[in-house]
Amino acid sequence: AFETYEAALGLDAGDDELRSRYAQVATALERPLDAARTLGRVGMMVKEPAVRSRLSAELGELLLAGGDVKKARATFVALLAAEGADPAATLRASRALLDIYDPAREGAAVAEALERIVRLEPDDDLRQETAERLAAIYEGSDALRPKAIGAWEALLETRGRRRALEALI
Repeated sequence: AFETYEAALGLDAGDDELRSRYAQVATALERPLDAARTLGRVGMMVKEPAVRSRLSAELGELLLAGGDVKKARATFVALLAAEGADPAATLRASRALLDIYDPAREGAAVAEALERIVRLEPDDDLRQETAERLAAIYEGSDALRPKAIGAWEALLETRGRRRALEALI
């Protein structure tokens, strides 16, 4: 099955469903790095930015599953810098980078990832939890107070409204 998916990807690397199934098979067979190499190769044929970003998110996840954290990180960072990236791919990359970054050394990068998640997360509970975490990071610094206010304001339309109002007052 693995080789069949590889051949099919050579014909249509832009097929999201096909790539997803391929990644599942590769992971089940414990071959995520092989799949990552294939996606990297066939991804060069994809021209549409949104599709390319979704492919990059899958590529980064496969690299991470295979233990190549350095390449996964570079892939996710490149996805975030790309013009026209799909919001769902941006969300996936931001979540993954949040797990990769060292908060003690890369606080600004962690905050950027959290900001993206707050902006893109469709689940209210997860968005609220992330916004609270972001606000807590920003509250520790007077220079970042405006950003803390922005993070709390993002909570005004959620179940965390009361806590946000208390923090803003």
